[in-house]
Order: sequence, then structure tokens, then C-alpha cells
Amino acid sequence: NMMRIPDPVSSKCITAVAAVSLLIISAAVTIAVYPLLPGMEDAFVNAMTYDPKTRLFVGFPDKDVHFDVLEQYYGRILLKKTLKWSQINKMVNDMFTSEYGDLGRKEVDFFGNDGVCLFKYFVKNNDPQKQYAWSVLTTNFACFILIAISYIYIN
Repeated sequence: NMMRIPDPVSSKCITAVAAVSLLIISAAVTIAVYPLLPGMEDAFVNAMTYDPKTRLFVGFPDKDVHFDVLEQYYGRILLKKTLKWSQINKMVNDMFTSEYGDLGRKEVDFFGNDGVCLFKYFVKNNDPQKQYAWSVLTTNFACFILIAISYIYIN
């Protein structure tokens, strides 16, 4: 029978298969969770959405749009490139009084650019996730090639 293992399986082989399986699962979980970590919001948050009542920010304003609005409100702001989302959120909050109510702000992050939560395959040159997306796509392609070669070798 071709489906039978020709030799007895040693504990060394079982350990190797378990280690490779754990490595693959760890890599998949890391790739999926890394963009969602709070400390990574500056690299993976593309924009914010606000309650439609907040007419100051319409659509999906990114950091540049926020910066322009904040600069108009606060005056000249230095270091545009280093302005973090946490700083932007605080400055936007300070623009509105508590009487205005909740801004209904939500992040548009790496997985939430489309109507469904898919990986962001199509990145632009100015996207902060460009290197991350290309590294994941390269890994996927390498896995595809490995699987294809394995199937060719087996048959």
C-alpha cells in the first residue's frame, strides 16, 4: 500500500514534525495578530472614521487630513512625520467639548480597509504597511512553491 509509512516512526521524527508544526502555527498567529497590537497602531492604522454628525472629518481621514485640520485649529505644528495617532486623537478630543458628545471614532486598520476584513494585498507606495504586506505575500508564495514541489515529488 502506497499510503503506509515504510519504516517505523521514531520519536525524533515525531519531535521534528511537532516542532515544524508549532513553528508554522506560531508564524501564522504572529502574522495575524501583529497588526492588531496597540503599540503598532502608528504602523498599521491607515485612517479614522467618525460619526457622520462630525462634519469636520468626512470619509476616512488619514494622518495628512488630520494634520491639516489640526494645523488650522492649533496653528503651526512641527514634526508632521512624527505625529502619532495617540497624539492626534488627544488633539482632536481637545477640539470638542464634552457637550458635543461622543465622536464615534473608529480605526481603519490593516485588516479593515474593505467591507470584509481581508489582508491588504494591494498597497500603495506611501502605505506604512508596504514592507509588511510584501513580506507576507513573499512568505505565501514560498509556501505555495514548497507545496507544489512537494506534490510533484510525491507523485
